Amino acid sequence: MGLAADRGPAYKATRNLEATMTDQIRITAQPDTNPNRFQFLVDRDVWSEHILFVDRANAEKGSPLALKLFDLSGVVRVEFHGRQVLVTQDGNADWTILAKEVGGVVREHIGAGETVVVEGFEPDLTDEEKLRIKVQVVVDKEINPGIAMHGGFVTILDVQGQKVFIKMGGGCQGCGSADVTLKQGVERMIRDNVPEVEAVLDSTDHASGLNPYYQPGAAPM
Repeated sequence: MGLAADRGPAYKATRNLEATMTDQIRITAQPDTNPNRFQFLVDRDVWSEHILFVDRANAEKGSPLALKLFDLSGVVRVEFHGRQVLVTQDGNADWTILAKEVGGVVREHIGAGETVVVEGFEPDLTDEEKLRIKVQVVVDKEINPGIAMHGGFVTILDVQGQKVFIKMGGGCQGCGSADVTLKQGVERMIRDNVPEVEAVLDSTDHASGLNPYYQPGAAPM
C-alpha cells in the first residue's frame, strides 16, 4: 500500500486540493486537531479584521462566500481569520471530496473579486452564541493543540445559559483520565479565559471510545 493511502483521508484531501491549484491563487488545505474541521490557507488576506464565525443565517446577511460554502453538502460552520478559511462539517462528509469543493469555491470567489464579507457586517448573535465564540477560541488555540499529542480533541456541542457542553473525541473518548482532563485541564482553561462560564459539562459517550489514550482504570496517578 502506498504512503498516501497509509496517511488516510486527510492526507488525500490535502494532496487532491494541491493538485488543482492555479498560478493565480494558491490554497493549502490541512486537517485540524478536530477531524470535522479543515483549515484552508490562502496566499492573500481573506478577512483582515477579527476572527469571524459565520452560520448559515448570518451568511445570508453578510458573507456571500460563506453562503456559497454552506451550499456544499455537510458544511455547518465557516470561519474567516486573516488568510485562513476554516470549515467545519457535520461528520458525514468525505474530506477527500469536500476539501476539493471548498478550495474550488474559495478560489473562484476570490479570483472573481467578489465580496467575502459585506462592509460593516457584524453577525447578529445571541448572548449564548457570543459566549460560544469566546470558548471556541480557547478550544482552538489552547486546548486542542495540547491534547492533540494524545490523539484527542474537544468539540463544543452546545451552550445553554452560562453552561458549556462539550464532547471529547479521539484518544480522549473512553480515556481513563478523561475526568482529570476535564476538571484540571479543559474546564480550568475555559473558565480562566472566559470567566462568565459557570460550568463545563462532558457529554461524551466514553463507553464507546475505540482508542483511548489511557484505558479505563489505567490512568496515571
